[in-house]
Amino acid sequence: MKNEYTQQYLTTPEELSAYRELFLRNGSEKNMDQLMWIHFKNPASSSKILQTFDKNNELVAIIATINLVFKVGNTTQLACQTIDLLTDSEHYGQGLFKTAGTTLYQKLEEEKYAFTYAFPNDKSVHGFTNKLDWELLDPMPFIIKPLRSGFFAKKIVGQKLGSLFDIGLFRKKTPRLPKNATIKKIERFDDDATLLWNSFSSQIDVAVQRDAKYLNWRYFEKPNEDYKIYGYYDQEVLVGFVVFAIKEKHGGSVGYIMELLYHREEESVGAQLLQLATNKMIDKKTDVCLAWCFKHAPNYRAFKKQRFMTFIEKLRPITLHIGFRSLSITTPLIKKRENWYISYSDSDTV
Repeated sequence: MKNEYTQQYLTTPEELSAYRELFLRNGSEKNMDQLMWIHFKNPASSSKILQTFDKNNELVAIIATINLVFKVGNTTQLACQTIDLLTDSEHYGQGLFKTAGTTLYQKLEEEKYAFTYAFPNDKSVHGFTNKLDWELLDPMPFIIKPLRSGFFAKKIVGQKLGSLFDIGLFRKKTPRLPKNATIKKIERFDDDATLLWNSFSSQIDVAVQRDAKYLNWRYFEKPNEDYKIYGYYDQEVLVGFVVFAIKEKHGGSVGYIMELLYHREEESVGAQLLQLATNKMIDKKTDVCLAWCFKHAPNYRAFKKQRFMTFIEKLRPITLHIGFRSLSITTPLIKKRENWYISYSDSDTV
């Protein structure tokens, strides 16, 4: 990086305006309320955000992370997710990507962050791996349940003709519940959700700690979102829950299973929660339902029961990768794909 550039950490909410403006100049919208939420209202503490300024003191590059508490083996450790890494188009070729990343990750290592992880797209992944020493855990575990035929028909034969083939592929089914079991909306997560996560994650080695504090921040405190959250109760005790959303994206109405947790031995609970989510999506004429789920995940069989399938790469509307960079961590657990659990909870864009 040439001497005409300087680096400075973002430490106040007022500085977020320049952050947002940099993205706007480069064709990407950022919501100020969500920037405040993710960087300054995070229960795991405020973000690390490194800014690069040119000789005119204009912000021209940024790399941002969000702090997260991770379950790693039988311990909890502070880690982070790298979410925004952008260089202004007029300053390409100056080495700002590598210099900023190297500076930030050195600071995170000094402050004993265990590691950072991210979901880079095809355009940025080579910068992560070739310049910033990232390791990949590919492929991304996209799974899909098509709900209407028109979503793919429109992409193949065009909007007008594809609409003629737009029919529903599944009928609604009433979830089959045993006596004393109910499914109802969750208004706030409490200690029951933490206990549920502890049960679900008992054999998971690497995952964001999805306790009540995290879940409330992620789903109830995030502004400008409309997540649907339902719990499965057995004699008024929470034994599972599902979080989903429906968004207009990728040229259609897309449903997202954000999270599906239940006691490991209660697979039918997961299947019935997915059925309820599917019913709600059918009511809204949603085209497809997506999820992130590794085949080794505790809830994978519930998705399979509800006829989710692998979303083949050539049909995906976007190509993403999953990777990490070790910082102060010494355990090899994070290096194995089969040790990880992720869901759309991990996504900062949904």
